Amino acid sequence: MKQKHVFAIVAVIAALALAGLACGGGAAPTETPVRATKAPAPTATQAPKPTAKPTQAIAAGELVVVNQFLFKDSTGYFHIVGEVHNDTEKALTDVELTVEVKDKDGQTLLKDSSDSPADTQTFSPLLYTLGPGETSPYDYYFFTEAGEPDQYAVTVTGQHTGEVNRGDLKVENAQLSSDGSGSLYLTGELVNQSDKPVQIHSLAGAVLDKDNSLVAANAYGPASRYLLPAGDANEYDRTPFRVRIDDPGDVATQWATYWDADEVDPIDTYDINLDPQNNYFDTYSSLHLVGNVTNNSDQTLSISLLAGLYADDGIVLDADTWTAPFYLAPGESLPYSFDYFSSLNRNPDEANKASRSTVQVDPYWTSTTSFEFVPLETATSEGTHGGDQVWTFTGEVTNTSDQDLSSLLVVVGVYDGDNLVATNWTSVYPPEGRDTVAAGDTVPYEVTVYLDPNVDGTKFTFQTFVQGNVQP
Repeated sequence: MKQKHVFAIVAVIAALALAGLACGGGAAPTETPVRATKAPAPTATQAPKPTAKPTQAIAAGELVVVNQFLFKDSTGYFHIVGEVHNDTEKALTDVELTVEVKDKDGQTLLKDSSDSPADTQTFSPLLYTLGPGETSPYDYYFFTEAGEPDQYAVTVTGQHTGEVNRGDLKVENAQLSSDGSGSLYLTGELVNQSDKPVQIHSLAGAVLDKDNSLVAANAYGPASRYLLPAGDANEYDRTPFRVRIDDPGDVATQWATYWDADEVDPIDTYDINLDPQNNYFDTYSSLHLVGNVTNNSDQTLSISLLAGLYADDGIVLDADTWTAPFYLAPGESLPYSFDYFSSLNRNPDEANKASRSTVQVDPYWTSTTSFEFVPLETATSEGTHGGDQVWTFTGEVTNTSDQDLSSLLVVVGVYDGDNLVATNWTSVYPPEGRDTVAAGDTVPYEVTVYLDPNVDGTKFTFQTFVQGNVQP
C-alpha cells in the first residue's frame, strides 16, 4: 500500500492521559513525560546533487520498473532508487530485480561478492509481496572508486505468485526531519482501520520530488509487527515507527509510506506488566527510557517492547525497540532500557520537542520459548565511577548449575533507593579454546552503564541479574 503527503501536514492530535503503570497484552501502553535537554548541534553536510541519467526502464514479466533515480549520499555511496509496480491482477512475491551500472566508457562499476567486476547484480525491492496495483520502492546502493556512473538500468528478472488479504491501514501524526548530517527520518504512527488484527510484513518510507517521482527510500526500523483491530481500547491498534532515509539533496519535497500488511487470525497475547521508572540524556546526549518488565503469565516468555517519543501536538518524533536478553519465567522481572533513538539523539531541535513517551508490548515478537536456561548469581561484583557518570561494573560469574552453558547474560540495574535509574547488559562466552562454560567454571564480565551527568550518583546502588543458556 502507498500514501503520499507533502511535508506541511495537519496532525491528528492524540488525546492521551499520562500514566505511571500499565500492562501489555490487554492494557494500554505506558506513558511518561520526557525531560528533554539540548544535545550538541549536528555537523551539517549537503548531500551531493544527483548524477547520471537512467537508461530506458524496461518492463519484464508482469511487473514494471518506474521512477529510476541515482544519487550519491553523504558517505560516498551511490544509490539507484525507484519503484516497481504490480500491473497485474494477481499478487506477486519473491521479486528479483537486476541492476547494471556503467561509466562513460561503457565499463561496469559493479562488483560481485568476491570483489570482482560484474556486469549485473540482483537484489529485491523493499516490500516482500505486492498485491494487484500495488507499488514497492527499491534502493540498490554501492561504492566505487573506479569512476562515475553514466548509465544505469533496473529490470525485473523474477517473481512468484503470492497471496494477500490486505488490511486497511493509515498513517497519522507523521513528520519528516533531518539531522543535518545526511540522514532524513520519517516518523509517525501506523493505525489499523480493519475490524481484524493486521500483521505488518514489511514497511518502507521514501521521499519524492515535486513531480511525485521517488528520489530516496529505505525499509523501516522500529515498529510493531502486529496490530489489534481498529478501536482497541488500549490503543494496540497502532504503532509508532521510524524510517531512516539517506538524504538525496534539495530534490526531496514530499514523503511517502508503503506497506505489505494482511488481516490475520488473532495470536496469543500474555499478561505482561510494564513499570516505567526514569528517562534521561547521558553525557553523549543519548536518550534512555528505563523501567521494569514483569512476566505475569504462566508461560516462560521471550519479550519484545516498543517505545515511541511524542511532541506536545502528538507528532511522533522517534521510536525504538527492546528485546529482553533473558527468557523470563512466570513472575520474574527484569530492567529494560531503550537506548537507540537515532533521530532524536542526532537532532537537538527534535530533542527539545520531546514531551512524553509510550512503551508497549510487541505481540508479534513476544512468545513462549522452549530453550533451556538456568538462573545464576555473580560471585563477585564491583562498580567503578569513570567520570561523566559513566560507570563500569566488573566481576565474575560461576556456573553453579550441573549443565554446560553456551553463554551467559549479565544485566546490571542501577538504583536510587527503590527506583531504577539506569541499566545495561552484556553477553559472556566460554574462554578461548572452549566450546562451553562447564559446571563449576568461573568467567569474568564487564558492563558499562551511562547515567545522567546532571545527577549525583554517589548514593546509587546496583543489582546484577544472571542467566545461563544451556548448551543444546
